[in-house]
Amino acid sequence: MGFFTKTKSDNLTKCSKCGSELHDSARLERHMKIAHGKKNDKCRNCGKEFRDPEDLRKHKKGCR
Repeated sequence: MGFFTKTKSDNLTKCSKCGSELHDSARLERHMKIAHGKKNDKCRNCGKEFRDPEDLRKHKKGCR
């Protein structure tokens, strides 16, 4: 993947783009999508775009 390195002192995964430290590679992948990625998820009702699928899910509850 190339986006992270493990720090030996505290066993955290570090983002190579911004230096954020996360507990595991799954959290890093989510971080990369939200903080550094493009908006891939789009509401079918209103067209609003989201980086995080969880935010889209929450948005859909109120968007009719």
